Amino acid sequence: MTARIQAVEVNEAATTAKIETLQREMAQMKKTSNILENKVAALEDAKRQRNLRIRVIPEAVQDPEVAHYLRRLLASLLLQAKAKSILLEFHFRIPKPPRAPADVPRDLLIRFQSLRGKLLVQEAARETNTYEFEGSELSFYNDLSRATVTW
Repeated sequence: MTARIQAVEVNEAATTAKIETLQREMAQMKKTSNILENKVAALEDAKRQRNLRIRVIPEAVQDPEVAHYLRRLLASLLLQAKAKSILLEFHFRIPKPPRAPADVPRDLLIRFQSLRGKLLVQEAARETNTYEFEGSELSFYNDLSRATVTW
């Protein structure tokens, strides 16, 4: 009987040691995972650095008209000469979040060819919290990754 109790105690000690080792390894993996998640978020944000979100552009402005709408917006925000020098790579409407109200228009994401162009637009729009343009009060936001926004 004593031999069995001693064998169980040895097994229990070995199991406890293994559990402690696994807990240390798990803690190290969590640290590494957090570091990697932060690096991925930083890379994503760097990739999105030239992007700008514009909120409350009416849904009536459909895809063929969006480029002209953006040109008029840039011309009204900036001096005409500066507006012509700003080039856009692309633009598209971002899908609505599931809980967004039906009457709120989708955000428009625009990507500038240069960071300088984006910064010029942001500086001009920064003077007021919202910018009145063609009957809509537009808001301008950086395009940040979900990890950065929820952090």
